[in-house]
Amino acid sequence: MRASPTISLLCSLCKPELRLSVMAGNHTMSNLFAGEDISAERQSFTLLAIFNFLQIFGFLSLAIIVLTAWLSPMVHRTSAWYSFMLSWMFFCLSYFLIAGQQVGAEPSFEICVTQAALIYAAPALTSCVSLAFLLQLHSTVSSVLRSGPVSRIRTITIQIFPFAVHFVFFIETLTLGLSNRPEVARDISGMFCHLTNSLQAKVTATVVILAMLTMLVYEGLTVALLYRNWTAFKRLRVRSNDAILLPLMIRVTVFSFLPMVAMVISSLAYLPSSPIANGKINLIVAFLPAAAAIIFGTQHDILNAWMFWNRKKTVVPEHKNINIQVAVKAEDSPV
Repeated sequence: MRASPTISLLCSLCKPELRLSVMAGNHTMSNLFAGEDISAERQSFTLLAIFNFLQIFGFLSLAIIVLTAWLSPMVHRTSAWYSFMLSWMFFCLSYFLIAGQQVGAEPSFEICVTQAALIYAAPALTSCVSLAFLLQLHSTVSSVLRSGPVSRIRTITIQIFPFAVHFVFFIETLTLGLSNRPEVARDISGMFCHLTNSLQAKVTATVVILAMLTMLVYEGLTVALLYRNWTAFKRLRVRSNDAILLPLMIRVTVFSFLPMVAMVISSLAYLPSSPIANGKINLIVAFLPAAAAIIFGTQHDILNAWMFWNRKKTVVPEHKNINIQVAVKAEDSPV
């Protein structure tokens, strides 16, 4: 059975010298995944190719969206939004570290332990940045109702906190890996390096779940705040509340569930399993950056920036600062 050109190309990221044997359908290829026959090996290889594709697709999609927001005069975003999008790009980069060494001989210990530290720190970063994103939204909505500015100290603290958490997790995991070298190994699916001891994964999962639960609380508080003050928002002439705040809250709410579900499912990878089973579980986590790109990159102003053939003369950005829209102050939107 011949592999498709797409799978062959993506598999070349795993081990370039294996490309010819895959394309030729060589049935005598070496066993790349321990304990598997040739048929299962091919399936594992396909899952590995899909995993690489999702990471590449997610990274490139997020990069295009960020560049669009940065370069287009019609799109306005704040540092909280950029931090959110960049954190998911960094999430993808964390998995690129052993590209070309995902099958065959184990990657060097130095590269493997560095990637392990990055991939345990990345979920903590993205979940905390997501929380900061929502906290900034809540602060801005509150400030609009108070007709006062958002506390600068609060804003800076909210934006710094996720990166402080990421740094702590990275150093902690790196220290654990360096002091327990036998526990640093490539996952049986070949997709990334990790610690065979599940303790660090449980710590990361706990932080992600706590961050997501906190997000749910603040989502409820923000919705309640909007509901109680809907008349006030209309009196302040916030442009199209229905077109701005509600869809944004829906986007944030939908996305807030995804990392928590993926983290719970990915914890199953630490149960006795096979490369194929682990690979399927890892694909769920690999889909998250693409989900972030789809959910937050399909906003009207971003799409309109690309639809040059259907551009109106006057375009009001979908997420132009709420504060500017109510003519209270001239700060950027938190979203």
